[in-house]
Amino acid sequence: MVPTLSNKDQVLLAERGISVESGVYGVKIKLISNGLCWLLNYLHSSGKQGSLLSLKLLKDVAAFQKDSDSWRELRIAASRLPAYDTQYYQLSLYLNGSPPKAFMAFPPNLRAVPRTFDIPHLEYGIFKIKGDQAANIALSASETELLENDGVIVADGVN
Repeated sequence: MVPTLSNKDQVLLAERGISVESGVYGVKIKLISNGLCWLLNYLHSSGKQGSLLSLKLLKDVAAFQKDSDSWRELRIAASRLPAYDTQYYQLSLYLNGSPPKAFMAFPPNLRAVPRTFDIPHLEYGIFKIKGDQAANIALSASETELLENDGVIVADGVN
């Protein structure tokens, strides 16, 4: 039986910064920084890092409750990598108190951090994406500006 998200699950996920659309071509998942914070805290708390980003996993994230003893803020940073005459950015994600993990590098034709970008299909990482899924991270204009000016996005899971 294929898991589905109830209306209650979808409402809870939306409140946490995660939206899910299912269609004939698969599932599209959109995460804002707070949604990523919820997802990574769930994965850290449950010990399920490296799990497939699936509807079942999202149901678990919807049911997950914050534990003030183990909850961590999410940090997102973009490091500048000057090469040739182009500015590259390497994106790092980490929960406060954990070592930063390089998440992805933006293509060389971008001179700025994009507001929305696809999560690559990673073989190894914090979580995995299936071939019939599209997942992206959407940042606000103020968040991308912060990253471009050497700042760090701090998300605590509260919208």
